Amino acid sequence: MQPTNPNQFTEKAWEAIARTQELVKQAQHQQI
Repeated sequence: MQPTNPNQFTEKAWEAIARTQELVKQAQHQQI
């Protein structure tokens, strides 16, 4: 499946990565 607009795909991918990193930070704070 090739995205019609590579830039749009990259933008969504970065959004997903940013969300994942925030979830990881929150999880680490809860563990401490």
